[in-house]
Amino acid sequence: MDRGWHILISIVLAAAFAGAALTIAVAPLQVLARTGFLRSPGPELVPLAWGIAATLLALAAANLAGSAQTAAQTGRLAVQRALPVALLASLPLLGFAQVFSHWWIDDAGITFAYSRSLAEGHGLVAQPWMPREEGYSSSLWMAILAGGHALGADIPQLAKALGIGCAMLASVLVALAAMARTADARLGAAAGLTAGTAPVVVWAASGQEHALQALLLVAAGLSPLVTKRWRRALALILALYVFVRPEAPLLVIGAAVAVVALSERSTWTGRIWEGVLIGLPALAAVAGLIAFRIAYFGDPFPNPYYAKASDVGVLPVLNLFAGGWQYVLTGLAHSGALLLVGLVAMAGVRRDDPACVLVLALVTAQIVFVAWAGGDWMFQARFLMPILPLIAFLAALALRRFEGGTARLLASTAAVLTILGYTVPELARARAQPSTPLAVVGQIGDTFAEAGRRLGVDDPLLAHHDAGAIAYRRTIRLLDLGGLLNRQIAQNMTDRAFLLTYIVEQQRPDFVFGARNFSARTGFVQSEAFAAAYVPLRFVDQPWMSSDLSYVRRDIVAPAPGITLVRSETGALVEVRVAVPGALADG
Repeated sequence: MDRGWHILISIVLAAAFAGAALTIAVAPLQVLARTGFLRSPGPELVPLAWGIAATLLALAAANLAGSAQTAAQTGRLAVQRALPVALLASLPLLGFAQVFSHWWIDDAGITFAYSRSLAEGHGLVAQPWMPREEGYSSSLWMAILAGGHALGADIPQLAKALGIGCAMLASVLVALAAMARTADARLGAAAGLTAGTAPVVVWAASGQEHALQALLLVAAGLSPLVTKRWRRALALILALYVFVRPEAPLLVIGAAVAVVALSERSTWTGRIWEGVLIGLPALAAVAGLIAFRIAYFGDPFPNPYYAKASDVGVLPVLNLFAGGWQYVLTGLAHSGALLLVGLVAMAGVRRDDPACVLVLALVTAQIVFVAWAGGDWMFQARFLMPILPLIAFLAALALRRFEGGTARLLASTAAVLTILGYTVPELARARAQPSTPLAVVGQIGDTFAEAGRRLGVDDPLLAHHDAGAIAYRRTIRLLDLGGLLNRQIAQNMTDRAFLLTYIVEQQRPDFVFGARNFSARTGFVQSEAFAAAYVPLRFVDQPWMSSDLSYVRRDIVAPAPGITLVRSETGALVEVRVAVPGALADG
């Protein structure tokens, strides 16, 4: 097609996108309802409209920059056009994330608790009375939040801001890298925009470390585009990555394999040695971390290893029908990233491009980890989130295979709008049914603290499998039935006899609450000893306290305001009912 027509189409599309963005800004809820994204959106979903408008503005800017590039007939994209487009491509993520401004996942509260303790001088403990045991998953994330808290920052707000910031920076880097490789603003914008899929938005706002993980993976994968000494940079980034996520060794192996494949040395010995050198700093970091654990915690492994990973093996990686592989396929399909993977598969990866090879290796290593771990119970593909920006980068490079500027323009636009069509409903669904909100678990802890006060119990102990908010807020002492904050439970998660003795006879929690999972799966609560020590507990008109695992210790039960004792015809105590006032926080 004639270059003049191509420029005209770009300008027309830019005007159309800008006009649509302006319309959304004027009437956001009406547009959400009329476009079919949502049936009856409420004011809390207005940020979704902001994200859509920002996406359209980024597409408009990319089309204008692309038309100017075509008119200039140059082979590279000027910085003054590339950077603004990349920054605009990251803004939808910021808009979408506001949907979750009042939500943090409870697991993030575990790291918050350790950060608070460290900043307040109690050391690395979840609650000041607890022994030194490592229950967090990211040493670096915990240390960063502790430093912020020591300077006066609110830990949850800081975690959310840093998470969103890391995700936006990853989007910018992906967009700039795609533009550098393709000299096309529209492909760069497509990379940056599709890097902000629903899982990326959700987990960036969750309070957990996954956005920092994604940023480091982007930096590692794109290092060949930044410096000729990218192997050194890669080695240092991977060493830092060890302190961010426990699956780091698998990513290091993946990167080392890529380096061996890219090596220009003539002998296999030299190539393998090159790969080994990449992993040495990471190996030193692992050794240092283990040495610290032994010296400080008295154990080379953290509690999450015993609670979650000690029973996994190689077989799930080989079984394509296992939960891990189903998790991968479901996560890619729900986020729309399956489209991006399809683009990469159709176009292939250039072996002469170090960034392509390295990115593909990191993506593959993370997927192998997911298969090995058997997936994850949390929603929105948490374990896939860190590699989605890398997949977006590869997909943008695949789009350059389309012949002709107009075909490439239409293909990249279609990819972005398709991902947008997946992202908005998924975010609305996640907002309507958030996974284990920190606020809800905190309310549970507060409710038990009030129940203990009414029963006259000094410093009550609650056994519960959701540990984050309760450990962080410290309104009540916690016995973690999930084992993340209790090594004895973590190491004996399937031993019914041990758990019965340890929990019922030794720890003697005043309240037992939660779901029949983790240590409760053993059925120790169905034992005669447990029935003799505990009585069912029901909370009246408090839906967030509804559970089939809710008990109070018999010897602390007494009539009190808001406490009703229910007895059988023989006079035996069969249930305790509690009415504790309190409004559920916005989660």
